[in-house]
Amino acid sequence: MKLSTLISRMRPARPDVQPPAVQGLRQIAPLTLPGLARTVEAAQHPVLGFGVGDLPVLLTPEHGHVLLAGGAGHGCTVALRGLVAQYLRRGVEVDLLDLHFEHTWAHHLPGMTRVEHPDALARHLAALAEQVRSGPGGRQRVLMIESAATAEAVCTGAAAEALTTLLAHGRTAGVRVVMACHDVPRNLPGRARDRFTTRLLAHPSDTTWRWATGGEPPPTARSDGGPGRMHLVSRTGAAPAEVQVLYLTQAQARAFARGTDPAKEPGR
Repeated sequence: MKLSTLISRMRPARPDVQPPAVQGLRQIAPLTLPGLARTVEAAQHPVLGFGVGDLPVLLTPEHGHVLLAGGAGHGCTVALRGLVAQYLRRGVEVDLLDLHFEHTWAHHLPGMTRVEHPDALARHLAALAEQVRSGPGGRQRVLMIESAATAEAVCTGAAAEALTTLLAHGRTAGVRVVMACHDVPRNLPGRARDRFTTRLLAHPSDTTWRWATGGEPPPTARSDGGPGRMHLVSRTGAAPAEVQVLYLTQAQARAFARGTDPAKEPGR
């Protein structure tokens, strides 16, 4: 069953009623559930999703650059959508590289720069790399790279050189890179790949799991928990954990980014 179908069948919750507590992981974590919405609103950092018992999983500065690895239908686009909306709402500048036009909902939003043409990717990355070399800027910035095709394009030639600079020096200049792809980007140099200190894995291959964790994949690594179920692996000292990523429709993401009520937007 699609996430949109699940959302459309949910009855609107009364604003003064908390959703029922869960002991394990939710199968879907929509922003429109009052308890989850209040948590996202009040969080000090963007919420990636929710763990066991609705414990919010935050993307803190210590998590560094982020790689999301998962095939089509496993929730990488949904995860990026939730993060983009939260960053924009917080006043963070977002550069979104999106050759597949997955994020048309973000057109003309304040703080958003969208790059959708292959010829513009290398130029845009080179300009960002030059800014990073110049030192810290006045505002935080997040570079979002959507889809396997975009990831492949930025991992070759001049674009890869600029991306390597951003991964190596971006954090000290206030720039974070978040990239979604199907698997580990082979064309990117090993030292650059290792700069992705946080990895979100959705139904990963054995090779991807070994790269991300340094160990052999357990039987649960490729279990299908449904769209949006991912394994979070980071170098913050926390053990790998499953997380259900935050779900927003495109209309809800646009509303949230603009500071309006996403609960009044369509559930599809």
